[in-house]
Amino acid sequence: MTIFQKMLLTPIISLIILIGVTIDATNKQASIEDLKAYRSTYVPLLTIAKENIFLFKQMRNLYKDAITADEPEWLYQAKDAHQQILKNIDILQHHKNIVDNNRLIDIQAWLETYTYTVEEIVKQDLAQQADLHTHQESAQLIKHLHIQIDQGLKDMAEQTESRFYEEVEADYIAQEKVVVQGGGLAIGLLLLTIFSSLYLSISTRNSLIALTERIKALASGKPDFSKRVQRRSNDEIRYLVFWFNRLQDKLEASYKEIAHAAITDQLTKLNNRKRCDEYLAQTIKQAETGEITLAAVVADIDHFKAVNDNYGHLTGDKVLKQFADILRSQANEHAFLGRWGGEEFVLLLKNYRPEHAHQYCEQLRQSIAGASFKEAGMVTASFGMSVYQPGDSEESLMSKADHLLYQAKENGRNRVESDI
Repeated sequence: MTIFQKMLLTPIISLIILIGVTIDATNKQASIEDLKAYRSTYVPLLTIAKENIFLFKQMRNLYKDAITADEPEWLYQAKDAHQQILKNIDILQHHKNIVDNNRLIDIQAWLETYTYTVEEIVKQDLAQQADLHTHQESAQLIKHLHIQIDQGLKDMAEQTESRFYEEVEADYIAQEKVVVQGGGLAIGLLLLTIFSSLYLSISTRNSLIALTERIKALASGKPDFSKRVQRRSNDEIRYLVFWFNRLQDKLEASYKEIAHAAITDQLTKLNNRKRCDEYLAQTIKQAETGEITLAAVVADIDHFKAVNDNYGHLTGDKVLKQFADILRSQANEHAFLGRWGGEEFVLLLKNYRPEHAHQYCEQLRQSIAGASFKEAGMVTASFGMSVYQPGDSEESLMSKADHLLYQAKENGRNRVESDI
């Protein structure tokens, strides 16, 4: 993801938060509308249920008064109350999800039986045909039905009221859930926005600091090519880091080429005089501490001036290169080779016994003498070898080797002279 895309996350997440808050508000409004719908449905039903209780009580009193006062007109008033209760029950039956329809059917049947029984008693009383035993049985039945109807109507009212409060409570719970979810979503997205912004800022800053430090090191001439800038995120900074590391790779290769050229003789590809001086200083210090044994050898091509005079400098260069190749072909990890200058070469032999070092030089002399140098024909070399002794310095050691070389020249050339 690019930095631009990450930057777009903030407004996008903010928009999501706004949508979440809007949805939350919409859900709240829906809950209010649901509550209004509950009230418009339940309140009339609850009023009807409570009205039935009142009408039944009125009907019972009218029947009681009709029997006591022998007033048949009150029966008609009781019938009006009875008819209204039946109408109300019919309305309640249309709301099966709120009231118990079977219970309503029972109440309706009890009410019919109750009404019929009471009216029969009143008619018998008015006609003075009432039988005492029958009258008592009917009274017991009326009392029993009265209790059932009264309790049924009260239960119906309580049931309606209870269902109303259950719906309201469920709506409140749903509303609280929406509020909690909406708030949690908003907080979560807000934290995500903050975390994303901090991560983008810190990671970008760290990568830019690392790049700056690497650039400063390059500019100061003290580069550390052992390290590379790292960037995990796949963004513009990583693209910049990639090409910066590629630039470092190129610079490192160039530095190595320059460093190698600075210590290498361009003709023979052996170590040059500068590198020979550095290496000699290091090995002298090691020899002083007894860490190594050391022998310094100076080799010189015999009659090299005659080669240049007779065959030309190009042939002379070829002789120097072939001479270096012979030295290199027989060198090992304990032998340091370098071009000291002109036709002179230096060998620094570490951890050789003196007699073995002398033998090594003799083998080199024989290899050179036995080689064919093409245009120049046979070429020989003289060697002067001096073994390090306590107290020797760089100058004294090389001076002894150089003196022994001149002895080899004076003793007929193509030989090895040493101080062992």
